[in-house]
Amino acid sequence: MEVEEEEEEEERKLCSLNNWRRYRWRWWWCWTYCFQFFAAEFAKLSLIPPYLQTGYHEFLTNGVNFASGGAGALAETNTGLVIDLKMQFKNFRKAKKHLRLNIGKRAARRVVKNAVYLFGIGNNDYLSPLTNNSSIFKLYAPQDYVAMVVGNITSVVQKIHGEGGRKFGILNLGPLGCLPRLRAANVAAGGNGECVEQVTALAKLHNVLLSQKLQLLQKRLKDFKYSYFDVFTASMATVQNPSKFGFKEVKSACCGSGPFRGYFSCGGKRGMKEYELCDNPKDYLFFDANHPTEAANLQSAEAMWGGPPNITGPYNLQSLFLL
Repeated sequence: MEVEEEEEEEERKLCSLNNWRRYRWRWWWCWTYCFQFFAAEFAKLSLIPPYLQTGYHEFLTNGVNFASGGAGALAETNTGLVIDLKMQFKNFRKAKKHLRLNIGKRAARRVVKNAVYLFGIGNNDYLSPLTNNSSIFKLYAPQDYVAMVVGNITSVVQKIHGEGGRKFGILNLGPLGCLPRLRAANVAAGGNGECVEQVTALAKLHNVLLSQKLQLLQKRLKDFKYSYFDVFTASMATVQNPSKFGFKEVKSACCGSGPFRGYFSCGGKRGMKEYELCDNPKDYLFFDANHPTEAANLQSAEAMWGGPPNITGPYNLQSLFLL
């Protein structure tokens, strides 16, 4: 990667190195909204602040969240409405530069090296074209489209490694075809509300390729270590045996309208004023048409933080923080 100019090395040292040392083992960059709140709690960090609202002193104590709701790995996903992955990486480089300006080049390198980089992205690359009636899936074979999405993710991972990052937490995709919005779409198309297998098949292709690419990176990149959380397997276990995980409803959303409450009307501010809200969100796997409940996110965070190798490997997130 491009090396920053040497003359910036010691400029504007507004924080002492001693203060930085207090936090260097529990600091991260974040590219996911899903359950970073709980993961931060497990790491004994405050809520990770968004990059665009963060001061340099918070970089040192909490880490940074670069995530953008609705963003994908492809720039074409919800373009103009989100901060895409490429721009998120540019923001990372700006944050790194800011660190150097405030604590010096050597200290900044150590922060970047010891940090954990959490990625949870890709869902929107497959769901957005369906919502927007895009013809993208007619232009590309499924395996080619998946290769573009995964390629963009692993490209940014490699770039961060080139910038000095060494520890990564990566989430794969859940069974997207079983989301309430897809079940509702199935009903609208004359079905019985079963999972939409064509969409879930894309998630499966994505997960296989992502896992393969990460294994290759581990072989090729110096000191590259990662935690791969199998969201798909964990989610399917919950869908197939809800009571085991404390849920009563895993098909319908807690909030929304239409079949399975799979229409985005929660809150009455999305063009549809009428919506339903469940009495106890903790009983539900999904809060709205697309997103898990707090209870579901907590279980996912617990699994990624300290789960067994068949769900989270080759490291779990906790072990990455201890390296």
